[in-house]
Amino acid sequence: NLHPKIFVLLIGTNNLDIRGAACNKETTLESILMVVAYIQKRRPKTPILIQGLLPRDDFPIGEKHKLGVYWEQIKWINNKLKALCQDSSDYDRFFYAD
Repeated sequence: NLHPKIFVLLIGTNNLDIRGAACNKETTLESILMVVAYIQKRRPKTPILIQGLLPRDDFPIGEKHKLGVYWEQIKWINNKLKALCQDSSDYDRFFYAD
């Protein structure tokens, strides 16, 4: 029975895996959009703020840090999310923040 004024969605970065054990960028994007569709179905009039995926590096904590494969995938996903929000007929309810 929650009736929020807005939903803020920050998900996806943990789905990515450069070793192929998790999702690729396309599957990660599809998963995010499935969550958006679920929220929209449950609360069709509530705006949704889709936060771009945050940067992460390719190495475990304590090792050399640099943006690499993950960063390229994250940029691709973020560009797609931004375009989808701008091109949506529901643009007045879908917002993107990076």
